Amino acid sequence: RAAGAYQKSHSNSIIFGYGWIINADTRELVWEMKSERIRSRHVKPDVQRDEITLDKGTYEVYYSSFPYYRSFNKWDYDEEYSLGKFIMGIIKGFDFDDWDEHDFDRLCEKFHIEVVADGQSLTQEDLSRLAEKRAESEIVHLFANRDEDYLEQGFELTHDTKIAISACGEMREDGRYDYGWIINADSRKKVWQMEFYDSEEAGGARKNRKVQETIELKKGRYAAIFVTDDSHSAEQWNSPPPYDPLSWGMRIRPADRDEKKYLKKFDYSKVAEQQTVVSLTKVRDGDYVEQAFRVEKPGLFRIYALGEGRAGDMFDYGWIIDAKSHKKVWEMEYDETEHAGGARKNRLYDDVIELDAGDYIACYQTDDTHAYGEWNATRPHDAQAWGLTIYLADKNLTPKDVEKIEMPEDENIIAKIWRVRDHAHKQVRFHLDKNSEIRVYAIGEGDRGEMFDYAWIEKENGRTVWEMRYRDTEHAGGATKNRVFDDTIFLGEGEYTLYYESDGSHSFNDWNSSPPRDPNYWGVTLYKVDKK
Repeated sequence: RAAGAYQKSHSNSIIFGYGWIINADTRELVWEMKSERIRSRHVKPDVQRDEITLDKGTYEVYYSSFPYYRSFNKWDYDEEYSLGKFIMGIIKGFDFDDWDEHDFDRLCEKFHIEVVADGQSLTQEDLSRLAEKRAESEIVHLFANRDEDYLEQGFELTHDTKIAISACGEMREDGRYDYGWIINADSRKKVWQMEFYDSEEAGGARKNRKVQETIELKKGRYAAIFVTDDSHSAEQWNSPPPYDPLSWGMRIRPADRDEKKYLKKFDYSKVAEQQTVVSLTKVRDGDYVEQAFRVEKPGLFRIYALGEGRAGDMFDYGWIIDAKSHKKVWEMEYDETEHAGGARKNRLYDDVIELDAGDYIACYQTDDTHAYGEWNATRPHDAQAWGLTIYLADKNLTPKDVEKIEMPEDENIIAKIWRVRDHAHKQVRFHLDKNSEIRVYAIGEGDRGEMFDYAWIEKENGRTVWEMRYRDTEHAGGATKNRVFDDTIFLGEGEYTLYYESDGSHSFNDWNSSPPRDPNYWGVTLYKVDKK
């Protein structure tokens, strides 16, 4: 016996209360309240009495009530439909007078479901034992019972093995919100992901989706990961839950029970730590961080970077430069990122690049809004990784082949003016013993053909022999007005003075828009050209 209620009009139905029963072992639906049976024009509890035959076994009974949901034969959230608007709809649109929240509360008090059968109720201990028994065949069980959760479990296959994946989460055609995936633990390459078009309805709200797939994985180490956003989980559903609320998350078992001996768990967090080359994470607003590292031999590296971007531009992002030449070897470009969960501007780059032997500097910078711990919109799923992480992704590389280093000042530097602030006029004298080709690396501010923060070189007699002109510069990353000159010039033997001048805005650590990708070098540097 069950009592629920809903109001049916010519266009849709608004469901108040609803119950169902599932098989505790198979987790399949065996009975649900049929709203088609209720035809009352008025909102009042309607009692259903069903007689059904159930096989011997264990079952679970559920009931949910969400007044602000409408049903077009399916549960579906109307974002514009709050409880207050629902009541106004009753008053104005449905011809029910004098309804308020207290009326709805009184209605809910009459909702119930009761099962009368030749059986017995189970205690919480009984339910726990049943859950433990179900888990015996599983190598992974990630139960996502909280909002903003990030769950992971490592598992190893000692032989090529077919695995059965069961996952339930929140997805729509336009995006994934609570979902899971599997990566190769050594390369971090994604080998499986929960996709909307491979899923089916899980009961309750339309956005509840479930996936049941069998895939074959090669011998190796893997990690299963499941994430939830800031709403609609077992912690607090914001719409009708799936038929099996305990399935929210991901479970993995061998497709053949006899092959469980080929699977074993391990602590993936330790593997990730061992593979980490550089970790610039939890980056806050208005920050710039960097880390130099040395690669002893060429190999593959996985770049895992989370940042902020929109409409083709990145605002919080990372890059890697050659430590000697300061040439860019990789940068987080918007078109190469994907949605990182949460707000659409949360972006993720997750791919492999190749680095030659040499010294590099990994860099990451943020603007003054929306970063770790200071979000102005919904945070990404893997919020703690906001920043740039570099992992080993090559079986021929070991942690001994890569090390963090402190960069000594380049012995090829002839003269430098770095980290220039507003209203500056700086100069440095230098001498050349012979006619020389030198490299000029200058970063400044310019727009529409004119430079505002820029460098130049004068000979001893005051004649300008080189000047940073807008037409000779390129975009330096960040705001389009950030300009860089990076080229060689020829100077004769003699005495020279290197100058740098800045205006009253947008300079080192006082940016009025996005800084360049190499902010510490805002200024100018002269290098000897290595002929080797």
